[in-house]
Amino acid sequence: MIYTLVPPQHLNSVWLKILPFVRRLVVEGEGRISEMAMYQEFAQAERMLWVAVEHNEAKGFISTKINEYAKLKMASLEYCAGEEADQWFLGLMEVIENWAKDYQLDGIEMVCGRKGWTRKFKQAGFTDKFTWAEKRFEKDIPDGQGQ
Repeated sequence: MIYTLVPPQHLNSVWLKILPFVRRLVVEGEGRISEMAMYQEFAQAERMLWVAVEHNEAKGFISTKINEYAKLKMASLEYCAGEEADQWFLGLMEVIENWAKDYQLDGIEMVCGRKGWTRKFKQAGFTDKFTWAEKRFEKDIPDGQGQ
């Protein structure tokens, strides 16, 4: 398995390989992200794309972004998707952790994610700190202006 950071200039060489995972994130994100927005964030280096590849096939990916707080600089993990995560997740997390240490960040945080990923992050040494809850409002949509 190869774990790598994808520079923006090489995004097109892996985009189609991770697109099925991106599309799942778009659905699960319920309006928080789109394919185009995610692509642009990677292409413009607003987020970093880390990919696990085996036999020229993407198995999964994680995105990072550096968040600077008053007294902390953290690598924020915001998108994480793939298949057969038991085969790649911990290896990719190790690479990201080493990168964060090399850049003298204070740690790594997972800003959001589905509960199913919690077990994987605990295996990688994470602890639960916060809970994210939401309440959606019903909106009146005039006829012909729906999705």
